[in-house]
Amino acid sequence: KCKKTLSKKEQGECDKYLVQWLIRNLQPFTVVDDLSFMAFVNSLCPGYVIPDRHRAKGKVDLFFMIIY
Repeated sequence: KCKKTLSKKEQGECDKYLVQWLIRNLQPFTVVDDLSFMAFVNSLCPGYVIPDRHRAKGKVDLFFMIIY
């Protein structure tokens, strides 16, 4: 079960998986601002703060650190 608040490390780990999903599935960064997407993620882990599209895009380097 997901905690109500995530540590900075846990938040970063979730960000990494989010960006990885966005890139691998060719999703637009705007998907993170969609209310249905936010509700879905919140139902899975209410403690995760979804980065807005600008912050998600800024985390793309996380994806490339994973594969290289």
